[in-house]
Amino acid sequence: MEYAKFQLCPEKLDEAVIYLAERSADDPNFGEAKLLKLLYYSDCASFFRCWEPITGATYIHLAGGPCPQGWESAKRQLLDKGAISEANAVMPDGNHRPRIVAKRAAKPEILTGAERAFIDQQQQGFANCAASDIDEHIRRVTGWEMTKVGEEMPYELSMFSQPVPTDDVIERGNRIIADFIKWLQPV
Repeated sequence: MEYAKFQLCPEKLDEAVIYLAERSADDPNFGEAKLLKLLYYSDCASFFRCWEPITGATYIHLAGGPCPQGWESAKRQLLDKGAISEANAVMPDGNHRPRIVAKRAAKPEILTGAERAFIDQQQQGFANCAASDIDEHIRRVTGWEMTKVGEEMPYELSMFSQPVPTDDVIERGNRIIADFIKWLQPV
């Protein structure tokens, strides 16, 4: 099965990170792990509605949850530019976690109003949640269930939630997705 591939837009990834960090400044549960999960859900929400993610990132199944491919490099560049800083935060559960702090405002011309709305929706929907609480939601996503650590998590599979569908349902869903992708292709 061939899944849709998107081109990463580094500027959108940068601004989405800054925007989320800025909007989550008062969230005591906001750490790097929660940031990455909110990015994933924001990109998926955009994909569901517009058939295109915000950042174009490819998400990799890691033990701690989905992570944009190349995240460490992207984070290092944001740190080097002074756009963000990294702090050691004490979470409400008493654990210490890395926290991304916005050092400047997000550039409004980079993210569209609709893209900011998708991000706001996820940030507000998980406002009172710790990253571990979000894990419970992610583990119900078929893309998580059908991939292993180190594998890409296709956006198309994030559209389904548990219970994990049977092989027949997966095959039918794959045919529907393939037909839809063909339909989207220019003639």
